[in-house]
Order: sequence, then C-alpha cells, then structure tokens
Amino acid sequence: MDIRDLRHLSRPQLLELLLEVLREKQELEEELARARKDLERREVILQNAGSIAEAVVGINDLFATAQETAKDYLESIEALRARLEEEAEAREDRKWKEAADLLEQEDPDPDWGEEDVREPDPDVPEEKKEEEVKDRAEAMEPARFLGIDANLRTGSTGGTVWLTN
Repeated sequence: MDIRDLRHLSRPQLLELLLEVLREKQELEEELARARKDLERREVILQNAGSIAEAVVGINDLFATAQETAKDYLESIEALRARLEEEAEAREDRKWKEAADLLEQEDPDPDWGEEDVREPDPDVPEEKKEEEVKDRAEAMEPARFLGIDANLRTGSTGGTVWLTN
C-alpha cells in the first residue's frame, strides 16, 4: 500500500491497519529475542567446546605423563630384579665354593655324623624293633599337625624316620 491508498481509508480501517502492524512488530520482536537467545546458547556451546577441547588436551598430557612414569617404574623394578638375581647368583657361587673348599680340607672332623648312625643290635627281638618304630611314630604325631607326612622305615641301621612333604 502506498500513501495515496492510506488517505482513502477511513479511521476504523486505519486503526485496524495500525493494530495489524503492531501485532506484526511484536511477533518480529519475539522472533528476534528467540534468535538472540539461540545465538547466545550456540556461543556458549562453542565456548564450552573450546574448554572441553582444552580439557581433553590436558587429560591427554596427564595420561602421557602417567604412562611414562609407569614405564620408568617398571624399568627400575626390572633393573632391581636383575641386580638382586645377580647378587643371589654370586652368593650361591660363593657358598658352593665354600662347600667345595670344606670338602677338600685334608683333616675332616672324625666325629661328624656318628650320632646319626646306629648299628643294629642283633640281640633285640623283632617285636621290640616294631615297638620302637611305633613309639617313634607316636613321637612324630606333632609333625603331622604341622602338615608333615612321616613315613617310617626300618633297614639295616635300625629304625629310621623319614620326613617328606
């Protein structure tokens, strides 16, 4: 509509036209407010996306540092294990050498091991030997409580107690 057309309209028609324009203006203002609100929300999302990206980079750096620290720790544990293994082997070699040196000594202890060897007594009857074996088995009962299996065997040296796990 142009100005000439407006001059030919009556007052009620002009008022109606004015009300229609005001309603349209109000609708446009509401739409503009919604658009601004949506724009603001998107800006916040973009800002947060930047913050999230920064946080992800920080977390990645943290995990990389943790991974490197764990790797260093495992390497130090492996080095310690290798060192302790070498020390144990050296100790074992030293002990074997000491044992060999002791065996090569010219003057061994003549009394060594005598208390462990008993000659069988030919005068002892078989029932007495069996009784002695039973007595020893009863004496070994505490070993069974400790989880040790006691096997009793008699041989040419008399009653001998063998402990096995």
